[in-house]
Amino acid sequence: MSKMRIYILLALLASFCCSHAQRNYRNYLRGGNKFYVDSLFDKSEIQYRKALEKDANGVDALYNLGNSLLMQQKIQDAMSQYQIAEKREASADKLAEIHHNMGVIHQGTKDYAAAVEAYKQSLRENPNDHETRYNLALAMHQLKQQQQQ
Repeated sequence: MSKMRIYILLALLASFCCSHAQRNYRNYLRGGNKFYVDSLFDKSEIQYRKALEKDANGVDALYNLGNSLLMQQKIQDAMSQYQIAEKREASADKLAEIHHNMGVIHQGTKDYAAAVEAYKQSLRENPNDHETRYNLALAMHQLKQQQQQ
């Protein structure tokens, strides 16, 4: 076998392995999404973790895992996933969603100052999000009340 054929064979093999791993990532991600929609958050968590085993940098799996953990009231674990996703995400729309959910966590733990900052960051990335704007106003009101007490 010539060197050229060996290189071509190796290149094809490498591309097959990469596409196979990416396909598994997407399959686990889809599986997690189906479980999430059905409110089977413990099962969706497992699928998202399997997706991350295939691609540790998969921002969608990180974000979705955070959502799944949040729905299970695993607040610190959810926040950790959002913080990792925040560092890896490039899309302003996705970053807005991440910061919105971080704000929800801060608001739920009565850390209203951090919630206000997270919602403000979310609105910088997506100024048209009315839910975040409402949550920001509520968190600001709660912060003001907390400071008066």
